[in-house]
Amino acid sequence: MIAIKNQIQTILQKHRASVAMWMILPLFLFGSYHLFSDGDFSFMLTAGAIVRAFAFILLGIKMFTEKTARDVSQKALTVYAVAFTARLCAIMTQEGYLPFDRSGDHVYKIAEITSLVAAGACLFMSKKHSYNVEDDCFGARIGVLVLLLPCLFLAIVLHPSLNSYFLTDTLWAYACYLETLAVVPQLLMIRTTQKVKDSANAVVEPYTSHWMFSLAIARLYMLLFWMYTYHELHDENSGYCGFAVLGSQALQLICMMEYIYHYVRSAMKGEDMRLPRYFV
Repeated sequence: MIAIKNQIQTILQKHRASVAMWMILPLFLFGSYHLFSDGDFSFMLTAGAIVRAFAFILLGIKMFTEKTARDVSQKALTVYAVAFTARLCAIMTQEGYLPFDRSGDHVYKIAEITSLVAAGACLFMSKKHSYNVEDDCFGARIGVLVLLLPCLFLAIVLHPSLNSYFLTDTLWAYACYLETLAVVPQLLMIRTTQKVKDSANAVVEPYTSHWMFSLAIARLYMLLFWMYTYHELHDENSGYCGFAVLGSQALQLICMMEYIYHYVRSAMKGEDMRLPRYFV
């Protein structure tokens, strides 16, 4: 027992900054729930937006203080920025996709705006600081268009109608589909980074690992919300909209399952996150 206690104390001391960071987030969520929510289950959507905003704020702080963006994909940040912009266009003037409780009045919108601003700041800093252009190889020559155009076509064809307005309904679906795939360029960049090629177990930068894990938590909140409400998205002309949105929520978590496993495993051991060679 003494050895375990000493080990825990060592881990807490070594990673005190990360521990403090992860303690602030649940306190903020708890406070938001009691101050700005009616206790409705739809707060799960707000919670997901808050965690996502937290993820990008965290990434921005680390990039600003450490003056580097070497492990961050500009293409992933670009896709996220487009997705956040599209969603804001869908929710700022109409209420069809807002949480049902009081948190949907202001807190949810503020979280979405914060995500966009933070993602934009991260994208700007990634262009300003050191950045591995050769490792951010998703999409070859056409880049993020390989995600932007197919998702736009899918959103036009398959979107809910909670706003009863084609443009904002399409933009909301577009944001949903885009955000699901936005993490793909980042996962590919981790796999192709030179550090992974040169070692059996490569260390992932802490700010990158925390950012991506936070995005996974945010997606889990949203998945739980849509698991109980996806049927409300079924359009009168198509009974597949709810399933499409629910599937898109789950797809990102599926893509990140192995990454999440190694993050949790490293955290439990109090070590830096490492990825095995077969990620290449």
